Amino acid sequence: MDIDWICKHNQQLRGYLNSVIEGSFKKISVKEQKGHIRSAIVSDPKFLQKVLQAYKSAPIEFYDFDDDPKGEFIWYKTAKKFVEEHPLELKLKSSPSLDEVFALVEKMCEHFKVLIEDNQLCKLLYDKNGKRKHESAAQLLFFGIANSYCTANNIDITPEADAGRGPVDFKFSGGAHNKVLVEVKLTSNPNLSKGYKNQLPIYLKAEKSLKGVYLVIHNMEISDQRWQNFINLTNQSGLKNLKMIDVNAIPKDSASKSDEPD
Repeated sequence: MDIDWICKHNQQLRGYLNSVIEGSFKKISVKEQKGHIRSAIVSDPKFLQKVLQAYKSAPIEFYDFDDDPKGEFIWYKTAKKFVEEHPLELKLKSSPSLDEVFALVEKMCEHFKVLIEDNQLCKLLYDKNGKRKHESAAQLLFFGIANSYCTANNIDITPEADAGRGPVDFKFSGGAHNKVLVEVKLTSNPNLSKGYKNQLPIYLKAEKSLKGVYLVIHNMEISDQRWQNFINLTNQSGLKNLKMIDVNAIPKDSASKSDEPD
């Protein structure tokens, strides 16, 4: 296999894509962007074939399922364990009101906060080297906890519900008209404020829901000013149908370690 030949063509392809990204990619839709990329690849089938061969011959990298650095597996087993060890009593009538559904969702979110802050569940949001996992790891972990409680209480939870304006993280339903949305955001997400101000209200309207929870998970320290700006936004937005719940997921030192002299 001629690796130099592949590298040469790879540079040509990268140059083409960069020119597109720097120019028209900023002005066209995602669908059109994909079309440009597809055209760049299919225009040279021989090149594509060699790239695929190179990938097939590359050494296999095994995924560490124990550490689960992407947060795609551990959440399920751990969520079931935590729900069994930390039961939560939830009651909902057969025909609940919107406020009753919201109160139940709020109670689950607050319980999730306790599990993260006081029961070491926060550890699942970092790999063994302390590196922060993707936001999807936090979303899956919340889903695992909430879904177990919902199943026990006949509540319908839909992850990544999409009503045409993009997916919201979770939708809880207590009947056809009583829907509560939950959006999970990490403090490491640069769109923290945008999600509260623009994203979730749009989802509420699209899903015909009147209430929602913005679940903010601290997975990194942020400046006091940035956090204060966000708090000011929540206080001044006028969105009284949204509740922000703040969860501190930054790992704490163990009691023995914190007692050690400086």
